[in-house]
Amino acid sequence: MLGSLRKFSNSILAKLLLGIITIPFVFWGMGSVFTSGNTNVVVTIEEEKYLIEDFTNFINKFTESGKIIKSENIDNLLTLFITEKLVDKEVDYFNINLSDESLSKLVKHQKDFKRDNKFSRTEYEKFLIENGLSAVSFENNLAKHEKKKQLLNFISGGLLIPHFLVNSEYDKKNQKRKLEIINLNELFKTEINVNEDEIKKYYQDNENGFEETFKSIKIVELTPNILVGSDEFNELFFSKIDEIDNLIAANEKIHIIVDEYNLGESKEFTFNKSLKNKDSKIIKSLPSNIIEVIFDINYTDKISLIEDKDKYFLVETINTEKIVKSLLNVKNDIIDILKFKKKEDIINKYIKEINNNNFSKQDFLDLSNKKNLILKKETIFNSKDYKIFKKEIVDQIYAYKEKEIIIPYDPNLKDNFIIYIDKIEHVYIDKNNEEYKNYVNSTEIKLTNNLYITYDKYIKEKYKIEINYRTLDTVKNYFN
Repeated sequence: MLGSLRKFSNSILAKLLLGIITIPFVFWGMGSVFTSGNTNVVVTIEEEKYLIEDFTNFINKFTESGKIIKSENIDNLLTLFITEKLVDKEVDYFNINLSDESLSKLVKHQKDFKRDNKFSRTEYEKFLIENGLSAVSFENNLAKHEKKKQLLNFISGGLLIPHFLVNSEYDKKNQKRKLEIINLNELFKTEINVNEDEIKKYYQDNENGFEETFKSIKIVELTPNILVGSDEFNELFFSKIDEIDNLIAANEKIHIIVDEYNLGESKEFTFNKSLKNKDSKIIKSLPSNIIEVIFDINYTDKISLIEDKDKYFLVETINTEKIVKSLLNVKNDIIDILKFKKKEDIINKYIKEINNNNFSKQDFLDLSNKKNLILKKETIFNSKDYKIFKKEIVDQIYAYKEKEIIIPYDPNLKDNFIIYIDKIEHVYIDKNNEEYKNYVNSTEIKLTNNLYITYDKYIKEKYKIEINYRTLDTVKNYFN
């Protein structure tokens, strides 16, 4: 959706418009409270009805005129529209007001309207004209934005951050973790084998999956030397390129163009998307950058003029064919696939045992002894210590408790470990520590977010919201 919003995110106008609606009430979504209705009402909140015109005006504030908007983006915009209306209702409910004097100070405080560090009426007027705004509409938006800030401050204001929570936040990120580690990749070396029968069966069962497309082409490079007898890309050269382009548009055959401009012999190649021929050998004489363009050409017996990094090529697609790779050519791929599946099976077996509490510390030790796997002991010194494991694995390790056994998830199955968290050494932060304030701030952000989530649930239950889906479909059809 953000891709379809206007590109004015750095302007004060964008900050105001987006700031009004982008609040923590986005957690509620289009759930069972949304029902169908009638007429041209898009949504009803309590007894107040909002019409198609209200919603389309809202959409037009955030989208480019005449641009198609996807259905799901309309849904997202409706969520924002409802959010804005809920904010307005809460502001009214809490009787949050902004005096004219306060609003005037807010306007004069905006740095966009200052010249030589002082408020400039000229800059203010210039801004309004450039954005097609009246002073009234702009100041209404500014006031709405400020009221929203006051609402959120009202909800989260007065939070006192206890020292124990700050220390807990510090400890989570800086505690030491002593680990015992079995590298499952060592187990795979002895436990995983793939035989010829398995390879043949997989190939027979998945033969269609080994089908690939080959393109046969004729190609000629158009160099300045060939076309105009010069090494320079001069005006005459580009004039010749334009002539050739016109002949292509007239559906001229490649051999006629080659003869007319004395381009020499065209070369023929047959290759797949990996630029390999049917013998699986890489064709080095073709520039790889043009392959994607050639494979986008869905017709044969037609010439294309392809440009690539100041090089020009005349290309005729002769044939397109689909060929099933031979077992010999895909054997290594099949071996990798089968090994991957066997790795998955072994890992899933241990994960299931761990989750069902059927894999104890003794089982962990027995696995090491029986399979002759080295049991390594390592220490991670904080949650950003990536010397032993990559970030994704460290993050998972810090999500578990002491004396737990885990198998960190790696989608590529390259880093595979069973890890026993032997000991957690907790750490503490003093109030005089120079980092203390940073942890106070991060703790406050978490508490505030949790408070907003709670308030969001309260809002969801407080207001009755009904959506007319027939009218919403009308809006979607209009923007499509």
